[in-house]
Amino acid sequence: MKGSVPSILLSKNCTKLYYITHNTNLNQIKKLGILPRNEVTRQGLKFVDISNKSVNKRRTKRVTSDTGKVINDLHDFVPLYFNDDNPMYYQIQNNRDGRADWGKKNVTILRIDFSVAARAVFYSDGNAANNDTKIYADLNTIGQNIDWDIVINRLAFSKDWKRKKMAEIFFKEVPPEYIEFPPYNDTHTNSNNFSIVV
Repeated sequence: MKGSVPSILLSKNCTKLYYITHNTNLNQIKKLGILPRNEVTRQGLKFVDISNKSVNKRRTKRVTSDTGKVINDLHDFVPLYFNDDNPMYYQIQNNRDGRADWGKKNVTILRIDFSVAARAVFYSDGNAANNDTKIYADLNTIGQNIDWDIVINRLAFSKDWKRKKMAEIFFKEVPPEYIEFPPYNDTHTNSNNFSIVV
């Protein structure tokens, strides 16, 4: 049963999921939750897109899961990560591309309560834009198909480590009641290294 997915995450010491967004999008997320990119476009909602455009194009591909489920476009779903220190966050946080909309002062990492995993549709064992990544619709296998040692490690040594560290879990939407907005009380996580403008 999908209801057991939060229990599996808890057994892996995963009590939060994460989503990065531009500060301009926060008020809308507080009202509507996190919606899939294609749904935001369909509704004509305004949002600041901080994605890497070249990587994002690869997420429109048609993929087939372990159960034969066909996903025509990953942008029909909301992707969350299992950590707040993956390579994509590092690139945006340190503004490696010199973009005006990137950098610590412009973006926020939102924390999502792990119980939302009961609503998940599928997951990936790495960055879903990568051709080596597999998609799984059987949520009960999430404990065995993700390399949790890499996901929770603060370092990412090789290209494949970086791919695996960006494992994702996908949703039709993430309602606002599951979302924790900053400021956060603790000081040891990467999500607190971002300047928050709410």
